[in-house]
Amino acid sequence: MKFFQIVALFGLVAAVAAGCSTVTFEEPMPLGRRDLPKFPKHWQGDWMDDAGDHYQIRAHHFMSSDSSEIYILGESNRLRRYRDCLVFNTLNDNGGWDVILARRRGGVIQLYHFDATDENKVALWRAELGPEAIKATEGAAKKQSYHLDPENNAAWRHLVRNNALSPLGTLVKQEP
Repeated sequence: MKFFQIVALFGLVAAVAAGCSTVTFEEPMPLGRRDLPKFPKHWQGDWMDDAGDHYQIRAHHFMSSDSSEIYILGESNRLRRYRDCLVFNTLNDNGGWDVILARRRGGVIQLYHFDATDENKVALWRAELGPEAIKATEGAAKKQSYHLDPENNAAWRHLVRNNALSPLGTLVKQEP
């Protein structure tokens, strides 16, 4: 599968392939932060992922170069700041929020996500959030899905700082 057939920049696609492990949040992350109305100017432009696929980030949306995937900022796609990163939250069909953290350094964006298939990461979530903040369910294909509910931004910060996310991919800016 192509990289962005599974995810769309900063947001896991709501309809992840059947049987895949998923991680969602109760609310957009980080908690209580205001939504950004647009992508910052220095994030806008044409980008290429690890597989050589092209994407465009514009002021109010992100899309694949063939326009097959368009994510417009609004009620179901929220962009928030966390330190030097952007956090893209996408509301999925089950009412949970899929979360991707993106860190930009020059012409490179590193993407990170919560990977339910990495048992070490799941153990970190349990240690940081406690069992009452994690709801795990097992799907038909014996894949675990997790719904995380940090009680405050301190818990969110601990997840990010303690390496509870997994690398997802890289985007490189394409110069005109």
